[in-house]
Formats: sequence, structure tokens, C-alpha cells
Amino acid sequence: MVYEHASGGGLAGEAIPLGLLSEGFAMLRSFIHDLKSEGHDITTILDSRLKPLSVLLKAGQMVNSKRELLKTLGRTASSSEAVYIIAPESDDTLPSLIETVEESGGVSLNCTPDVIRAVADKAKIHKDLGKAGLNVPETVEVDINENSSKMGEIVKDLGLPVIFKPADGVSCAGLSLVKTMNQIPTAVQKVKHETKGKYFLIQKFIHGINASVSLIATPQKAIALTLNMQRVRLASPNRESSY
Repeated sequence: MVYEHASGGGLAGEAIPLGLLSEGFAMLRSFIHDLKSEGHDITTILDSRLKPLSVLLKAGQMVNSKRELLKTLGRTASSSEAVYIIAPESDDTLPSLIETVEESGGVSLNCTPDVIRAVADKAKIHKDLGKAGLNVPETVEVDINENSSKMGEIVKDLGLPVIFKPADGVSCAGLSLVKTMNQIPTAVQKVKHETKGKYFLIQKFIHGINASVSLIATPQKAIALTLNMQRVRLASPNRESSY
């Protein structure tokens, strides 16, 4: 079973942002296609509003509400050989869904909920990567209600341009490329709109190639599957960053 949160009923009862739906359904469709091409029988769950798209997957159960989703997820997970969840780690969404799978007796192919919760905190993972000897951008944790003059001092110390972003964010939500001091107040408000945390991050901006790697990993070994170019658009505080 493969479940994707945006298209699978995770936003049942509310509007689904078009960009989020497009990205989520594309991942779901591609993953199902790849698994089927290897001979696996696949099932998934779809928001009932997306029923016309089910023909593209040739696999799927429809749900009308979030409550129905959790029941269907647990029931389907328990009857599947394995389950893979595609969902954001913010608001504890991904870890909670994995726990639903595991509590129903299903086998999750995702990382463990504890690991996901650990890396979801961008301040903590930044520190952990630095301790492991990896190169990381100079970063300062800032109280979400810190006064603007103190933030200005931090920005001056780091040197413009800098990145303002939530410590608990996903994708590019709440992220700004700050190039001038007078952009700071707007950047802070943008962060506040996206975070539930008490602090956020200001990072020195590093020019370079936007890339990521997809891995299959165990505690003993990691195998690189793909090296990916990220098409990232870093926007000023009054616009939305995207990728």
C-alpha cells in the first residue's frame, strides 16, 4: 500500500492547495507506477473529490472524511504486506500516520516515528550534522518574539543576505531570502504565519547548487538511489518561496 496525504484524504473537508495536490499526486502516481512495473500489487487511498483521477492509478479506495481515512488506513495496512506513507513531518502528521499503520499490525517502510520527529526540528538536526563533521551554514536560533534591534544585530553578524525560516517548517513555507535590513519585520511575520514553535532560524545564505539525494538506509548502510536537482525559488519576504 502507498498513501499520499494531500490526495489521500488527509485534507478532507478543507480546500486542497493546487500546488500541494499536484506535487503529492505526482509522487503517488510515479511511485505506484514504479512498484507495479516490478510486479507488485498496489492499493492506495484517495480523497473522494479526486475520484476522476483514480483511473490514472488503477488502484484506490475513496474516503470522504479524516475519520474515515484513519479507519481505512488501519484496515488496509493490516491486510497489506507493507505500507509506505508520503506526508509532511510538520504538525506530527507523518509520525502519527506511521503509528496508525504500526498499531494496526501493518509493516511500515518509512523511517521510525522517533527518527522523523528528531529530524523535523531543523535546529536540532543542524546541530547534530555539525557535530558529525558535516558542513552546515552558520545558523542562529531566535526567539519568535525577539525585538527587531536584536534580530538586526544577528543579521549584521551573519552578513546579508540571510535566510529566515521556521524551525518546524516543510517545503519552503515561511522561508524568505532577506537582502536588506528593512525586510526583517516582514520576514518575521511570514515565519510567524507558518510556525507553531517558539523560535525560528536565521541562516547565512550559501550560494551553490540546490541538490538532494534519495537513500535507502539502515543503521549499518546507506544506498543512494538518485541524486536530484532541486528547482528552488527563494523569494523576498513579501513573496512566496517555492520549489
